[in-house]
Amino acid sequence: MAHHAPIRPRISVVMAVQDGAGHLVRAVDSVLNQSFSQIELVLVSCSVQERTAASLERFRERDIRVEVVSYSGDDPAEALTRGMRHARGSMVMLMRQDDWLAPGVLEGMDALSEDEGARMVIPARSEDVWGDDGEPQSSCVRHAETHTWSDASELRRDCGALYEAELLSAYGMLVAREIAGEALDAFDEATDGLGYVLACLDRTDGLVVWDGPFYHSVSFGSPDAGPLDPALAERCAAEHACMMACIERWGLSGDTDATAPVHRRHVRRLISCIDNTSMGSSRISSVERVGRVQKLIDAEDARASLTAVQPSAHEFGIMFKPMVKRNAAGCCMGSRLRALLRLSRIPLGSLL
Repeated sequence: MAHHAPIRPRISVVMAVQDGAGHLVRAVDSVLNQSFSQIELVLVSCSVQERTAASLERFRERDIRVEVVSYSGDDPAEALTRGMRHARGSMVMLMRQDDWLAPGVLEGMDALSEDEGARMVIPARSEDVWGDDGEPQSSCVRHAETHTWSDASELRRDCGALYEAELLSAYGMLVAREIAGEALDAFDEATDGLGYVLACLDRTDGLVVWDGPFYHSVSFGSPDAGPLDPALAERCAAEHACMMACIERWGLSGDTDATAPVHRRHVRRLISCIDNTSMGSSRISSVERVGRVQKLIDAEDARASLTAVQPSAHEFGIMFKPMVKRNAAGCCMGSRLRALLRLSRIPLGSLL
């Protein structure tokens, strides 16, 4: 059904679109079919081929709430910035082209923003992995109990816990447009937009985390190690540095309640990097794999986080001891053993 009512939107959803979006129709429909109608969808066309451009034009012709913006580059931050300039809603959400919204997400987030006077709302998330065959492989829910912050100091102190819960994503977060516009300069692809999220938090004292319908974040491939990703460790380090710099800027470096969750997540991310380096498909030799893991666990940020999480060492299973002892070969062996235990389905959660 086409919409033709020239109502000023309350929420603008901004999406940068590139070629190869396998589920773009699902993403678009999940926005336009929301029960909340005061929305607009801004699609930023990033140097797309004729076929994708034609699809975007069909979306625009079908529904007056869709606006298509042309951009000749491939910089995600610049594409989103251009989309933001065209957004007319008082609240803005960034969305990836393969992600989708569960029914009722926008209506619920808007109601919370209005009722609580919050300028930021973070929804529950489902991280969905789809196989190359187009079938769902796995999903992981990220959520916390619904909670409202109205004090900046309290919010910043609890930011580490939200980060550990993996809720601080640039995509799916509803933000007042003026805050989002100012914060987009901090958007960095190397940290998957974490700098943008933290810049938004710098500019508000009102936030709601909502345990409601999901924002579905979609990735493709295998939920296991998959192909070797040489840049994974760099992204992990960049994200951790971004988070720690923000904590220092907020004057919370000496507050263990604020920093401990950040270090715990970093150690878990390091273990994921070790898993990928040890078992990711590649032609590199086992000697080179061990060397890369050694560099990873010898890094200054790794040593600092491993020291900080000593009181909760049991949470990291069999990987913690070889990491602390700088035993790269032991780390690689631990990754393989954990993979075997997962396949065996033996209930040894504390070891994994």
